[in-house]
Amino acid sequence: MTIGLVPVLILMFSQTSLISPVANAIAIPLICIVVVPLALLGSFLPVDWY
Repeated sequence: MTIGLVPVLILMFSQTSLISPVANAIAIPLICIVVVPLALLGSFLPVDWY
């Protein structure tokens, strides 16, 4: 997706980020492995736990 948006980014902003593929390669597995299971676990907790 990043590669597909590069022409649009260059057209609109006259620049592009070279670090975005690296950041996405780190962030996407982190979200899938850590954040989603924690969000699902949190959704099963009672609302009045405090």
